[in-house]
Amino acid sequence: MTAIKKFLIKNIYFSTARNIIFLFDGDLKKKSTIITFLVLSNVLIDLVGLSLIFPIILIALDIDILLSNIYILHFYNYFEFSSKKTFLLVFVVLIFIFFFLKNLLSIYINKKQINFGLYVCEKFSLNEFRLFSNENLLKVKKIKSTLVERNIVTIPYFLVVFIVQPFILITTELIMSFILLFSLIIYDWKIVALIFFSITPPFIFAYFFAKNKLEYFSRNIIEITPKVNQWIYQSFFGFIDMKILGRENFFYEKFKINLRKKNYNFGWQSLYKTIPVKIIEVSIVFLLIIIIMYGFFFVENRTNFSVFLTIFSVSLFRIIPLVNRIIQSVLLLKGYEYVFEIINNISPHFKNENLPNNIEKFKSLKLKNLVFRYDKTNIIDNLSVNISRGDCIGIVGESGSGKTTLVNIILGFLKPNNGKVLYNDEDIELITSRSWLKSIGYVQQGVYIIDGTIKENILFGNTKLDLEKLDAICKEVNIYEFINQQDNKYDTKIGELGSMISGGQKQRIGIARALYNNCEILVLDESTNSLDEKTEKEIINSLKTLNNNGLTLIIIAHNNKVLSFCNKIIKLGKGKFEVSTYEKYFHKNQ
Repeated sequence: MTAIKKFLIKNIYFSTARNIIFLFDGDLKKKSTIITFLVLSNVLIDLVGLSLIFPIILIALDIDILLSNIYILHFYNYFEFSSKKTFLLVFVVLIFIFFFLKNLLSIYINKKQINFGLYVCEKFSLNEFRLFSNENLLKVKKIKSTLVERNIVTIPYFLVVFIVQPFILITTELIMSFILLFSLIIYDWKIVALIFFSITPPFIFAYFFAKNKLEYFSRNIIEITPKVNQWIYQSFFGFIDMKILGRENFFYEKFKINLRKKNYNFGWQSLYKTIPVKIIEVSIVFLLIIIIMYGFFFVENRTNFSVFLTIFSVSLFRIIPLVNRIIQSVLLLKGYEYVFEIINNISPHFKNENLPNNIEKFKSLKLKNLVFRYDKTNIIDNLSVNISRGDCIGIVGESGSGKTTLVNIILGFLKPNNGKVLYNDEDIELITSRSWLKSIGYVQQGVYIIDGTIKENILFGNTKLDLEKLDAICKEVNIYEFINQQDNKYDTKIGELGSMISGGQKQRIGIARALYNNCEILVLDESTNSLDEKTEKEIINSLKTLNNNGLTLIIIAHNNKVLSFCNKIIKLGKGKFEVSTYEKYFHKNQ
């Protein structure tokens, strides 16, 4: 490997370019090229503006010096100015108009740049959300919610603010630096030499001084942030237990410890970002003092030296902020390089597949020789059962016997180690559209309630509102009367996680949600366990009616009352299974 190739691989600028090219799809590459061109145009216009400062300085020294320029003299003679004062007035006004228009254009380009950053952030956030929502259940259960939030919200933001935008800034500022330095070489190479030797050594020193520290503190921040959020979530969702057990101080201290760790790293990160800038500024001021002292004691032609010093100072005035922005951007690239490690599995080309509306009517669901292992132990071993339209299937067993696992296999959330699930005699693994899921409704013991209205929770993202259908379903599940008692009817807010309604109403909303989405198989996972006897009886009666009307039910339950109208019972335990009627099951387990 050549030295140049090693440099390109290790150099943070080129490695960032390589990572961005890998991550960006064709659309983002095209947009980023346009934005880079616009920003570069803005930089070039800035350079023109900078070049116009020199004539103003020359005018202040002597207007005749300005007229010695052949182009300005041609402009002066072409418009036949009556006096130098008139020419000076027009010249200054034109420069003012140029700067005014230049800044309007700069605002427009900044807006485009901001919109591009938001677009990139949105695209990666949506893509990460899509990947998460299509992940398998086992993997999701192992991920902390705070890490999911970080990957979906924080990391795309960091990608834009701390990598993409600094990279574009470095690119444009480097181009501007080369153009500016080349222009100065034409005027006087000694100015460029002075600038180079005054900036390069402190730049290199500052970079190597701060880069590892910034990377260390930046990585700590991204690792600690989820822990800070975690204690907020846990205190919120465990609020009742926290209050009853008097653990307010425990949660407060845990939150405080992690918050202080985060702020500690933020503080040091901010400090190390400013140190390189100060090092460069001190070095340049020191050099400027030396040049002034040299001119004062050793240069006889003060006029030429004044022009030289003025141009050098103006150049520094433009170059110092430019160098500061470059070094801060380079340090950001180095400090947040690890962001690529987190998002290296994100593909902007993810295809969104919507489930079709027209699907084959449910006829049968067959479980054939299912085997599922967890930690080398068979939870389900060679299970076979046929479920026909209109059946009511009860699933029973001790805790950990595999009841919920079996349901998750039926739903397609888990893949069996062996065996098949056949929907209408077709293997669900081969149904690429996953259309069979449209036939299934699922009601958990803890029905998930979004922070919205009753209507929003029943429709659950379904944009097609059929009020007659909604009324009929709510009557079927015995929640219609409750809804009509509310002032806002279906538009009644029920709080985050359904905090303003009872457990029974949550279960009814869960069942109504499944029915509104035209489910033909309703799966209930211990849905009545935590309900009082009266509410449980009402929901059981509703389920009986639904089953009598042709709805297929799969019920996980311990309560014989719930199982009493099931025509098949699947008993699980220690990897074994037994399929029987309710009467045989009840007689055997009396």
